Amino acid sequence: MSRKFFVVFALLTAVALLAACATAPAEPQVVKETVVVKETVPVKETVVVKETSVVEKTTKETVVVTATPAAPVEEKSDVQELRVIEMADWNSAFRINPLQFGSGGAAGLMWMRMAGMNDKFEAVDTPMALAKSWDFNPDRTSITIKLKEGLKFSDGSPITAKEAAWSLGYLIMTGHPDLKTKFSGSQATRYFPALKGAQDVFDGKIKADEFGAAMVEGIKVIDDYTIQLDFTQPVMTLTVEPLQFWPIMKPESVMAGKDKNYGPDAYWTTEKNVASSGPFMLESFSSGNGFTMVPNPNWAGKKPVLSKILVTLMSDYSTALSAFENKEADAVMMALGPEDAKAAESSEFLKASMKPATGYDLEHLLITAFKPMEDVNVRRAIAMAIDKQALVDVLGGGQGQTGYTKLDYHHIPFSVPTCNDQFAKVVPLKYDPEAAKAELAKSPYAETIKDMELNTTLGMWGEPVSMNLVEMQAIQKMLKDNLGINLTIHQEPMADYTKPTYPTHMWPNSQGEHTMDVYTYMNNLVPLSKPLPADEKQMTMLNLPYVPELVAKMKEAGEQTDQAMLCEKLAEAQQLWVDNVFSLDLFVGTTYRLEAPWVKNLNLYGPARPSVSQMEGQDIAETVILKH
Repeated sequence: MSRKFFVVFALLTAVALLAACATAPAEPQVVKETVVVKETVPVKETVVVKETSVVEKTTKETVVVTATPAAPVEEKSDVQELRVIEMADWNSAFRINPLQFGSGGAAGLMWMRMAGMNDKFEAVDTPMALAKSWDFNPDRTSITIKLKEGLKFSDGSPITAKEAAWSLGYLIMTGHPDLKTKFSGSQATRYFPALKGAQDVFDGKIKADEFGAAMVEGIKVIDDYTIQLDFTQPVMTLTVEPLQFWPIMKPESVMAGKDKNYGPDAYWTTEKNVASSGPFMLESFSSGNGFTMVPNPNWAGKKPVLSKILVTLMSDYSTALSAFENKEADAVMMALGPEDAKAAESSEFLKASMKPATGYDLEHLLITAFKPMEDVNVRRAIAMAIDKQALVDVLGGGQGQTGYTKLDYHHIPFSVPTCNDQFAKVVPLKYDPEAAKAELAKSPYAETIKDMELNTTLGMWGEPVSMNLVEMQAIQKMLKDNLGINLTIHQEPMADYTKPTYPTHMWPNSQGEHTMDVYTYMNNLVPLSKPLPADEKQMTMLNLPYVPELVAKMKEAGEQTDQAMLCEKLAEAQQLWVDNVFSLDLFVGTTYRLEAPWVKNLNLYGPARPSVSQMEGQDIAETVILKH
């Protein structure tokens, strides 16, 4: 099935809904009379009687059953190679960087994490986890982590506390202001703001080193298999994400990149003989095209059945789907929305291959503070000019749809068990075109904004372009009708988000909310709120609006040691987020992946950036390709 069908189907739905046209329902068929005719056929074999219903009458017939066919035997294919299609990004080498896109996709299988997770999003021991235990001190200002012993990198060198601690130091270094943008904001500032010494790195008080570690005061190696982390304040939670986003790397492999001038499609991760810590290691890399991985010969866990994983990178969704339908791939690790799933029902193969993604996926518009979006009145006016319910109905196929739910703030209610009562008190900016016009009138751009061209960029970081297109065309019409604002839609992702070739005012982005710690979820973006450069040419797509009150409130929240008070402060921060439209939260929806029926136990996970799941009870060693 062509991706163009998906787009056309969704666009026709959008046009119909936005024009408020209604189609009369079809007349229901009525069965006026049922007649039963009894027929008997003599046979020697077993006889089974069944009824066949028709519109005007029902015939009772005698059917001969000679034998019950045996269920097909699932046999392994002679070739155990998993072929995967993933979204091409601005830098394909970063696809296998454990601190960038390598945290998702198939490349995540190259890197152990400090801990795994279970279906409750708690940190647990899994085959991919290096830690065997972790314990807080009584006041939760320190944690001691015990590591598994006898593990090795793919080159045979040992994995000890020294390498694990260095890996965390390298993660902390990516939070340096001179490096953070290159690493898409860095997970360090989100998960480890209270680690002793880390804030000095995040404030740029030490020299940046792209291929070195910031061995801050809070990271201590006790012995070969014990690490201690010390914090500036009691840590409320250190659940799955802080430990899961602590990948284990060999220091020498990272430092091999020092003093090298890498282009957009090369990095230390693509160097020959780069050592990995996970069950797979890099075999080959083709710039801009893809890479292959083979089993790590020194992997201490269960040996994989798969002999190779071949990843092809594609930027065009329709090409990826065509390749999958032509049986040229076993899985497509790109996001499909509910409307895509509905359209796929016309193909039995696609229908059988559609798998719902585990996790929560919040869709919002990230706002880059190019003029006029640095002005809060403009942002508030735009927020109040967008009818979110109409938007999700367009995406879901009409009123009454259940695939999408509109959101009033930057949190998915009850996605996690914390802070729901406090967040329920957040007052949203409601859809109100007249209030939007009044808000815009307060802006210094009130008279000129109608002559300005605002831009949106689709498909960034694996976003589904077809869904983005329908989403932004609906928003485009609302802004034009309600505020007279002209929005230009760019369907191609920006080649390099650190150097946008045009102002990217607002653009679709997904953020997966799958952590019990709401603070770290919000703190993924708040550290990107900083004073804007004087020259817009120095801006990246991640120069978000500067809201100092929000930054201060998040700092206040991070200092709390009582869970209830923490949630209160986070709710206050949510209110500031909404009032200032730090990002424009839209909806949450079900997403899907494509996984061929002949692939068993692949366990695709994650809505925002699909990966091969290594949750508790799941192991890539169990993945197998059947004959087909």
